[in-house]
Amino acid sequence: MRILGVDPGIHRIGLSVIEKVHSPTHPWDILRWQTHELQSQTLEQTLMEVHEIARTWVQLHSPHLVAVEWGGYPRSSQQSLRMGCVIGVVLLAAVQSHLPIRFFSPKTVKLALTGYGNSSKQDIRHALFRQFEIQDSHVDALDAIGVALACGLKEYAYAHRD
Repeated sequence: MRILGVDPGIHRIGLSVIEKVHSPTHPWDILRWQTHELQSQTLEQTLMEVHEIARTWVQLHSPHLVAVEWGGYPRSSQQSLRMGCVIGVVLLAAVQSHLPIRFFSPKTVKLALTGYGNSSKQDIRHALFRQFEIQDSHVDALDAIGVALACGLKEYAYAHRD
C-alpha cells in the first residue's frame, strides 16, 4: 500500500509518500517528503500551481490513495475560502487519477501517532524522528508524513480486522 499524504496550505503545501513494507520493526517506509513554497500571487495562479504539484506527485509515485489533513482554523473567512479552494484542487488531482481520498483532522493524526489527541507539534516531530530516523525537516512536510502514516495505520487495521 502506497499513500500520498498532503498537508495543504495557503502559502506552503507539505507532501509525503509512504509505503507499507514487510518488516516487523519498521512496517512503513517514507519514500519522499517535501514542502513546496507556493510562488503564486493570485488565487487563480495558486490553484494552478497546487494542482500541478499534486498531479505531478500522483504521476511520479503512483499512490493507492490520498490522505489529506482537513481542519485547522484559518483566521478569516477569506483565508477559509482560499484554503477550501487549495484543498479542492488537491482533491481534483486525486479523483482525476481515480484515487480514493481519506480526510484526517490534526487531532486524529496526533492520536494515531502519539496516542494523545492534544499532543504538541514537538511531540509529533519527536515520534516521527524516532520511528523513521529522518533528519530535521519543515513542519509542513512532517505533517504530510503524519497524515499519511495515520491513514496507513487506519487502513491497515481495517483491512486486517477480524
